[in-house]
Amino acid sequence: MDQALYAIGKQIQWNSPELLGEDKYVVMMGHIEMAGLKMLGDLVEGSGRCEALAQANVAVDGSADTSHVGKTRRAHQVTAATLHILQRRAYIDSHVSDTSDQTTEIVVTQ
Repeated sequence: MDQALYAIGKQIQWNSPELLGEDKYVVMMGHIEMAGLKMLGDLVEGSGRCEALAQANVAVDGSADTSHVGKTRRAHQVTAATLHILQRRAYIDSHVSDTSDQTTEIVVTQ
C-alpha cells in the first residue's frame, strides 16, 4: 500500500483487533514489500528454487527470479509456506516419537 492507505489499514486493524488484528493480517507499505522481495530473491539466487518451482508447475521457468513484485510474490509465498512445513515437520519429529498420524497440508491461493 502507499503511505495513505497504509495508515488507514493500520487504523482498521487497531479498531478491530479480534477480527483484523496484526496477528491475522500483515499490512505493509509497497516499497517495503518490494525491498523485502528483492532481498529474498538475492538470498536464494542460485539455490535452485526457481528451477524447482518450475518443475513443480508452480511457476513458469524464469518467472520466479524476476524483480517484478506481482510475479515473484506467489513464488516467495510458496517458498515460505514450504519452509514452514519443513520446519514444523522437523520440530514434530524431534519432539514426538510416533509421527505416523501427523499430517500437514498446504493450500496456496492466489
